[in-house]
Amino acid sequence: MKPEIFEFSSWLNSSDSKALQEIFDVLLKKSGFTILNFIDHTFIPHGYTAIWLLSDSHFAIHTFPEKKQAYIQLSSCNKKKYDIFMNMLKKSLIVRSLCQEGVKVGIVSNS
Repeated sequence: MKPEIFEFSSWLNSSDSKALQEIFDVLLKKSGFTILNFIDHTFIPHGYTAIWLLSDSHFAIHTFPEKKQAYIQLSSCNKKKYDIFMNMLKKSLIVRSLCQEGVKVGIVSNS
C-alpha cells in the first residue's frame, strides 16, 4: 500500500467562528471521520483557529475577521471518508455560498 494524502482547501467568505465550527463539526462527523481531539483558540484582538485531529489526519479553520474571510483545509489518508466529505460539502448550500474561486483539491502521493 502506498501512502497517499487527499487534500482540500478553500477560502470562505465568512469569519463567523462559531457558525463555521458548528458546520464543519457536523460535516466531519457525518462523513464518518473519528474526531480524536479538538482544539481552538480565539486571538486578541481578532482571529480564530480550530483544529480537529482526526483518526485519518486533520481539518483546520483559520479566520481573518478584518477581511471577513476564513481558510479551511482538510487532509485525509482515507479516500472513502474524504469523498463523502467532499460530496456533502458540494451539496451544502451554506458552504457552497461561502466558497471562493480558486478551490484547491489534490492528492499527495509518496511514490
